[in-house]
Amino acid sequence: ITIERSLFEQNVAEHDVGVFLVRGGGLFLQLRGDTQARIVDTTFEGNQARTDFAGNQATGGALFAGLSNAASLEIRRTSFSSNSAVAGPGAFAVAGGASIWPWSSSPLVMEDIDLQGNHLVGPAAGVWPATALDIHSGFSGSFALDRLSFYANDSGEDGVNLHLEHNSPSPASARNLLLATGPRRAADVLNWGSGAIALSHWTVTDHVERGLRLW
Repeated sequence: ITIERSLFEQNVAEHDVGVFLVRGGGLFLQLRGDTQARIVDTTFEGNQARTDFAGNQATGGALFAGLSNAASLEIRRTSFSSNSAVAGPGAFAVAGGASIWPWSSSPLVMEDIDLQGNHLVGPAAGVWPATALDIHSGFSGSFALDRLSFYANDSGEDGVNLHLEHNSPSPASARNLLLATGPRRAADVLNWGSGAIALSHWTVTDHVERGLRLW
């Protein structure tokens, strides 16, 4: 699957009664087997995942991608701007920009990505969800991020610009990142597995509560 030189603008994924999760306002990908997917030179702008159904979580205003088996996803030279996730009463929203889950032995590659002005409505008290980008790798999944720019995503609000959660024996990396003028926290990096995460050449600035949390 190749998506190239495309625009996803002002699309909405909205709740249905009884649906617990609303995901991927601009694009929803469920990749399995040996599927190879690429998103190149593409813009996601003004998309929304939303629900007003009590207890419903909204995830990935622009993009939600679930990868399993050996499926792979590459995202290059792509922007996510002014996308949002809106949760129902009693629930919380995650990733106004993108939420991606490289599971099984799936690799994720993201290069030259711009994330600006993405927004959440409905963070629950005590919850710090990702406002721009949320990545969860598991089993033997991995991610490699290079040259990502985060700017003005939910400035000053309760949340974290970037959430990386790695539970895999495979190595992962996040290099050449700019996180600026965002929510109260810049980045959370959690490593539950035996695979190392390499973080290099980060600039983190103008987050009023915390720059980086390593767990």
